[in-house]
Formats: sequence, structure tokens, C-alpha cells
Amino acid sequence: MVERLRTDRTEHIDKFTEVLEEVNFPEDDLSENQIDKLFWHMRRVMHNRALGSNLYSSIGIQSFNNGLRILFDESISLVRRIDSFLTLGGIGRVTTSHFLFMRNPEKYPLTTMATREVLGLDESQLTDAVDDASQIYNIATNNPQHERTIKILGDIVIFSKAKEILEVNDFYAVNLLLWDESRERTIPESNEDLEEYQDSLMLASRESDLQEYLANHPNLIEEGLELIEKEKPVGSAGRIDLLMRDSTGRNVVVETKKGRSNDSVVGQTSRYMGWVSQNMDGPVRGIIVVADPDDRLLLAVAAHPTLSVKYYRKFYRLSDNPFNDNS
Repeated sequence: MVERLRTDRTEHIDKFTEVLEEVNFPEDDLSENQIDKLFWHMRRVMHNRALGSNLYSSIGIQSFNNGLRILFDESISLVRRIDSFLTLGGIGRVTTSHFLFMRNPEKYPLTTMATREVLGLDESQLTDAVDDASQIYNIATNNPQHERTIKILGDIVIFSKAKEILEVNDFYAVNLLLWDESRERTIPESNEDLEEYQDSLMLASRESDLQEYLANHPNLIEEGLELIEKEKPVGSAGRIDLLMRDSTGRNVVVETKKGRSNDSVVGQTSRYMGWVSQNMDGPVRGIIVVADPDDRLLLAVAAHPTLSVKYYRKFYRLSDNPFNDNS
């Protein structure tokens, strides 16, 4: 059944390539209809809500074509290609990984929070991966320009090692194995259940990125919230995860953190709030979203009346048995 699932998804990767070849890309530009075809095949491999017409309409179809052209140009350094693609706006870590994977699944991994979580790496291992990527790709880890790029390169290092350990030929096989391991479920044997299983993998992928998920479901944070911009650059202050507006018209800075977060995130969120206060109309408040409570974090937040903390559960986890309070 894994092979049948793999074959189905591989066909969509091949169709993705066919669309590019039919239009003679990168020599010629993709039309809106052709880009939509690319997105359709990409969503059949992993459901990604970011893949919609607004992705290219907001920045202009020519800019999108140019960005994709650079991303796929193997004669350009990978650092420069990813840097350039991430500047288009509305494009993040998962979507960039998704495009690279569709172009060459043997060379580039498709990474999400869910698949990273299954590997169970601690902070020191993640830091080592970023350091290794820094050396391999000759990129400074402390350069703000490469802040998101270095994370993608670190993912490539991590998943390349996973591919080696799992002894598989391409990164899609890595994803199938990791998703299956994370679900701890039996793959259905009937044709009738295969589509349901495929959709469950899509669900895990779609919901694996906390920031992406909350951007699409702001009411989960607070009733009446509306997204203004995701990953909004704020100059030297950095980049706001989610900039929102509440039902009273107040600006809301939302900072998402995987797992437990220490009190340093308070200073980071306050810095973003300061930028919004100085550069946008109206008052501002902040929300920090974490999975687990931390005493130092709560003490730091207590000193800031306009800051609050929200908690999330790892929504991509599935189980045959009910979760208890500690799950």
C-alpha cells in the first residue's frame, strides 16, 4: 500500500515537470492557468493552503515567474536562490521546500514541523545542523538576511542524513516513512480506504506548520481576529510571525513558538509591538503562542499588561485512543 500511495504521488510530481516542459519554462513564462496546474499537482502531494492564486496575484505574475525561475536555476547558489524566493512575499519555509522538492525530490526534501517532530531532535542537534549548513553553503548564521534561508538549509542537512540512515533513494520515501511512523496506524488495504489515508497524510502536512495553520484559522487564537500579514518584515526589529487585527480594530502581534519557550520571547514580541506602535495607526497588543507553560515566561509576561500567552496542542497527532491531559 505504501508503494501504491507512493506511485500515486510520484505521478503528480511527473505531471508538475510536464507542465513546466510544455510551456518551455524557464525560457518562457508560465500563465496563471499553468501556475494553477502546478499548484494542483503540488497539493496532491501535500496539501498546502498557501498555494492559491493570491500567491502570485499579490506580487504580480511576472515577479512570481522571475522568482521561480531563479529558485530552479541550478547554476545559481542555493543560498541566493532561496533568499530571492523568500523575498517575494507570502512565501515561507514550507512552501519554498515544497517547490524545491517538486522540482527534484531526489535532491531536496519536503519538510514540515510534523516530519521534523518525528525525528525527535533536541536543540543542540538542530543547532549543529544549522552550523553544518553554514559551512556547507558558506553562509553566516547571524546574518538577518539569511535568517529563514539558513533554517531551510539546516532542514536539507537533517533530512539528507535521515535519507542516508533509512537507506532510501529520494526524499519522498523519507516523508512516507516519517508520516507513517508519526501516525502509528495501519495502512488500509482496500482501494476504498486509500484516499482517506492519503488525505490524513495531507492533513498532517497541512497542519504541521503552526504559524501557517493559525494564519488560516485566526479565530482559534481569539474570536474576531483577522490576519493582516504573515511573516511581516519590520526592518532591523526582525519579522513578525503573524500581524493581526482584533474585533475592536486593535493591532495584534502574534509570536508562535514550538514547544516550550523561555522568557526571551517576551523581549522579541515587545520589540515587534514597539515597531507597530511607531509605524502603524492604533494601539497594539501581543499574544505569544506556545505548547507548554514556562514559569519564567509567565513571570515576564505578567509585567506587560498588553501581552498574553496562549497554548496549543499538537493538532497533527492522531491516535486510536483518546488523549489524556498529559498527551
